[in-house]
Amino acid sequence: MSKTVMPPQRPYARARSRRIFNQLFSPRENGRLHEVDELPTEPDEHHWWTAVDLAPDTNSLYLLPGFRLVNRLGFVETTHAWGGDADQHPLYLY
Repeated sequence: MSKTVMPPQRPYARARSRRIFNQLFSPRENGRLHEVDELPTEPDEHHWWTAVDLAPDTNSLYLLPGFRLVNRLGFVETTHAWGGDADQHPLYLY
């Protein structure tokens, strides 16, 4: 059963862990990265996260809600949707 996860009440200064992301959003296919050509014809943006490389000097990748174009490495589909404003959700480590 799908649920909608709203942004946290307080802002986070650092990215949240992948474990927390998995608990909240339940990634499909073990969090496999999808390429653009693998996306459904009309995807529900609220069930997709973009994996990005925001710190090229590190081995850390981050997840941002919705579809982003800059620095994207792929997309992760989740069972549970993100709600509210995408900019209010914290980064999650991938």
